[in-house]
Amino acid sequence: MLPSTLTREYGHDGRCVGCAAHCDVDCLALCPFRTGRFGTGVVLRAAAARLDERLFGCRVRDSIATAALRLGGGDARRMADAAVQALGAYLSGQASPGCALTGEELVAQLQLSLPAHQVTLLLYAAADHHEHCATGGRP
Repeated sequence: MLPSTLTREYGHDGRCVGCAAHCDVDCLALCPFRTGRFGTGVVLRAAAARLDERLFGCRVRDSIATAALRLGGGDARRMADAAVQALGAYLSGQASPGCALTGEELVAQLQLSLPAHQVTLLLYAAADHHEHCATGGRP
């Protein structure tokens, strides 16, 4: 269980990265910030919130690792690896059919080829995609 001092985090839209509750209202009962169980999608959204959108060449892996460390404590490495894997899987699914790069290589290319605001959008999309697949499309 996480320390009670862990406060919820907000994305760029002013919503909780765990349950999407607006910052003006309480989190939902099953919000990870209440239950202490943070999934891959939450880590990806928390990482997106850490990117500086003014930068070109953002450090995606560092943002993911920092988010996982804050949310997962001793489980941070596993959480970060799962988030990078989910991001890579999403990018592979979005790549053109002839793309020879692996998911890991596509993640590495993000910080070299895209401005941070586009990487932020990809992190949010990968989080949504991962959660949609994990629940079989159920909310």
